[in-house]
Amino acid sequence: MPGEGETTTTKRLVEWLYKHYTHFADVVVVDAGFAKAPFINYLLSKNIHIVVRLKDDRMHIVRDAEGVFNRQAPADQKREGKTSTTHNAFKRKEKALKRAQKTTCAANFLHK
Repeated sequence: MPGEGETTTTKRLVEWLYKHYTHFADVVVVDAGFAKAPFINYLLSKNIHIVVRLKDDRMHIVRDAEGVFNRQAPADQKREGKTSTTHNAFKRKEKALKRAQKTTCAANFLHK
């Protein structure tokens, strides 16, 4: 629309995409002009993560955030160890593959 800024236009586009496709993106990448709390919070309200490319003169935002986060304990931590579902599934597949290889070797030996 005439007179609209980029942020307002982008919000309208996101609203239209969300209305027609519900989930159309997991992550949106934008430039430094979109690094404003209302826009970021708008995307987060739609369950869309945002990556903002900051210019050198805007790096003070990152330094400020690091200062805040360094004083806080993590809200949540995720670690994939030997007890994780992914690790266990991998180990099961690995064992099944080894059994299949042994069976194939035995069958080839018996047919000779």
